[in-house]
Amino acid sequence: MNSDWNWLFEDGGLSAVTGLPPMDSGEALAQVLAVEEALAAVAETDLKSGFLTVYADDGRMRGAVEPPARDRDAGEVEMATRPAAARLTTLGGEASKAGDLVWTYGVMDWSGIGGETKGHYVRVWQRRAEGWRIVFDDLLLAAPPRPN
Repeated sequence: MNSDWNWLFEDGGLSAVTGLPPMDSGEALAQVLAVEEALAAVAETDLKSGFLTVYADDGRMRGAVEPPARDRDAGEVEMATRPAAARLTTLGGEASKAGDLVWTYGVMDWSGIGGETKGHYVRVWQRRAEGWRIVFDDLLLAAPPRPN
């Protein structure tokens, strides 16, 4: 994998400088997976509240309905289009060599008016003074099953 994460910062929105000392990449990934697990537990009853607890004020978010969010206010608008509760299953991820960024990916399942729905997510987490924060979230809805 190319460990160059500069694409995330090219538009000048997010700062690559956290002022924190480097962290072992294995420890960084373990910490984020623990945060993902805690987020998943809250999301089973309150997805928006759990998510916004770890979403950065300057975070980016893409979903299926709203235009891409470029700040917390727009992120809250996007979260309003998502289900109230969901099952999040993290499938994996990787940390940067400096341990300041981690990306994770997984599956989000929820029940709605149309029945069971599934999506796939990818997130980029940044280590900040206040803890790990989601600086990029992308949710892609899975295609509905093909009729037989």
